[in-house]
Amino acid sequence: MRSLNLEKFNELKLIAHQYDLIMLTESWLKNGKEGLYNIDGYDLHTCNRSGRRIGGGVAVYVRSNLSVQKLAEYKTTHASAYWFVYKQSDFTPIIYSVIYHPPG
Repeated sequence: MRSLNLEKFNELKLIAHQYDLIMLTESWLKNGKEGLYNIDGYDLHTCNRSGRRIGGGVAVYVRSNLSVQKLAEYKTTHASAYWFVYKQSDFTPIIYSVIYHPPG
């Protein structure tokens, strides 16, 4: 993603309806600003990079009618990760993770 800015966010809103889950790396979101990036019909889960460094972070959009449960999150100045389980009524639950680790 390399920064979920306004232009990219507007583009994301146009295509979001095609997907149940949208996972983004390098979202660059800051704590307290996530509300600016809500999409109707989706719940937003984030794990933003800690510390003062810019960049990094992960974001997950989940269609609101789906059953997901957060399992864990991990954040440091160097990495961000978010794990969740997606439960469908007649299927085995699926564990997903989205991880960002900067190069180098």
